[in-house]
Amino acid sequence: MSRTIKQGAVASGRMLLGAVLLAAGLCASPTSFAEGFEYAFTVGENSGAYGTDRGTNVGGTLSVPILNADPLFKQELMGEIILGYARTEDTGTFTAPNVTGLGLPAEPGADTKLNVTTFQVGAGLKYKLVTLPYLGFVQVQPYLSAGAAFHVFLAYTNGNGSDRVGGIAPISPELEARGFPAGQGNVMIGVMYGVGTDFIFFDKILLGVDARWNEIANKGSDYMTLVGKVGFRF
Repeated sequence: MSRTIKQGAVASGRMLLGAVLLAAGLCASPTSFAEGFEYAFTVGENSGAYGTDRGTNVGGTLSVPILNADPLFKQELMGEIILGYARTEDTGTFTAPNVTGLGLPAEPGADTKLNVTTFQVGAGLKYKLVTLPYLGFVQVQPYLSAGAAFHVFLAYTNGNGSDRVGGIAPISPELEARGFPAGQGNVMIGVMYGVGTDFIFFDKILLGVDARWNEIANKGSDYMTLVGKVGFRF
């Protein structure tokens, strides 16, 4: 191979290497990543698991920027951490479990009220479909969300009899029929997905609304949350 050909090959190789490094640098450029964490307090409604009525849901969200412009649609992608607490109730007849067969004394008559407390810790992704500037100082950002969460359900009945706690064995047969777990099975994992809209004022103040469905494998444990959000982008 002549010296001229070798020099040309080396030059071409250097150009190719430079192009690869430039492309890598552009892909890894900080400008490709989103700026602005979002934190919000949430308050709204929980549809109620295990046949209970709707109740109050309170919590918080923290959204962490991942990409300012995704490769396909050039929209914002964020990671999301969710905390939630809810209290729901229902009325009915909740009889004592059969404890006499276990050598324990019989309990009083039926209770008439059921209380279910729900704790949620979740993580997932939040994809903002578009940013619509409005009036020059408000950004309207509809989004989709999906992820997974741990759910802790605590239940007890009260009323005419003595309090009976769900999540232990033996359990009230009416609670068991609703699918409420006995023993240590009241900590479960499920998937969550939903939609919402954020309103960003002056690039700092965040107001929004979020609707989310929580799907859990255990019978009767699915529930929906609909909350409003107040927070900040920083």
